[in-house]
Amino acid sequence: MSAVLSDGRGERDLLMSMKTTILAAALLVGCGDGTTTPNDGSTPVGADAGPGLDAAPAPMTWQIDSIEAGDVSSGWQPSIAVAPNGTIGVAYFRKKDDLGVCMRMASLGAVAQWDILYTSSMGGGAFSTPELVTTVEIINMSGLSLAFDPAGQPSIALMGGMEGMMRCGGTDIVLATKGAGWTLRTLDGNGASTPVFPEDAAACAAAQNVCNQGDSVGEWPALVYHGGAPVVAYRDIHYGWAMNDFDKSDVEISMGGLSTLDASWGGGTFTSMVVDAQDRVQLVHHNKFRENRAHGSGIFAATYANGAWTRKKISDETVIGYRLTFASTGNKLGLAYHASEALKLRYLESADGDTWGNEEVVDQTGNTGLTPSLAFDPAGAPAIAYHSCGPFVPGSTDCPQDKDALRYASKSSGRWKSVDVETSRGGVDGNFTALAFGSDGLPVIVFQATYFDPMSGLVSRHLKVARGRP
Repeated sequence: MSAVLSDGRGERDLLMSMKTTILAAALLVGCGDGTTTPNDGSTPVGADAGPGLDAAPAPMTWQIDSIEAGDVSSGWQPSIAVAPNGTIGVAYFRKKDDLGVCMRMASLGAVAQWDILYTSSMGGGAFSTPELVTTVEIINMSGLSLAFDPAGQPSIALMGGMEGMMRCGGTDIVLATKGAGWTLRTLDGNGASTPVFPEDAAACAAAQNVCNQGDSVGEWPALVYHGGAPVVAYRDIHYGWAMNDFDKSDVEISMGGLSTLDASWGGGTFTSMVVDAQDRVQLVHHNKFRENRAHGSGIFAATYANGAWTRKKISDETVIGYRLTFASTGNKLGLAYHASEALKLRYLESADGDTWGNEEVVDQTGNTGLTPSLAFDPAGAPAIAYHSCGPFVPGSTDCPQDKDALRYASKSSGRWKSVDVETSRGGVDGNFTALAFGSDGLPVIVFQATYFDPMSGLVSRHLKVARGRP
């Protein structure tokens, strides 16, 4: 089993970034079930707020409830989707057991068991008791993706399945679909497929056929339905342990068959997809590797239209935090991410799904914009839920529990406005976020909250929901 973690932000990275925060907490704070946080529309932002960032959006209160609480490690990397009938679904990871250290290729690594759970809310009601979809054994969390089929049944794309030759834990891309129960189907177990673009085929051949080597696939899956069928994109990290496996990684896609959309350039991190109003499949992914020049070091977009794929680089941002969050309304596309070096929340938009505008700074108040989640409101305006870590402290990435907040920003009349949604002063609010709009047109934010109990010395992580109320 391999020891080398992938370059995605997994549990180990998060634990390191929150270590000081959690251990400094003085008491266990209650979950705040059913509480409301008033906002009179005048919540201030910092003096160094980003261009166009004002005070809060239209006045509303926020009702905070727990979905899963108690002595658990829950709410990791939630994925949210809205069904045709307005049902809001959420899939997420919950830590189960550590399986100990394993060793392959003279490298050490830890494998853990993670439950994947699903919960839903209909008509603005409470979220259902979370149901177990499956349990996976993986080195580190690398995302999952929830979507509803045309009949309104949920499906989840995830990394799991069989263990690889040189990598610990599951190394397949798996699709879980809901019927009478949950059914799992392996879509790809080795990433061996034909590149879409001729230049990629040449690059793969020049690198000793690296794009078809190994058997570790499934990181950062993205799922949509197109033409009534599931389309799943995911990262192929080959053998999943050597540096060459990551800086030569591929973007694979299961779309009626298997093909390689981006071969041997190092891409595929934080892959996300939508289907726009013209029935085009739109995909984005990140590549941090600078040595690949035009095909690396930035954010890339790919479009499937009229039976063919096209692609382009839309940003030169090399270092980003957890996730690219991607959404559409009509033909308009939006993309948001945390610029990790600048400690800012940034947003890009394409009005027509083809030409992209300049990057906007949504919020640069201290260290902000972590774990963003983007959605468009019913009027077509972008909104983002995210974690504001706190004031900027040189050389530190810790989030003080008395300074951090779950924050919500929306754009109106060309200006971004923000409000702090949850600021419980004994824990961390918004380690992960997932935003959608309910059938009433109001925002729903599902997020992870972390608490420290000084009596037991235990850290618990809960899944909570904040609902905007007029």
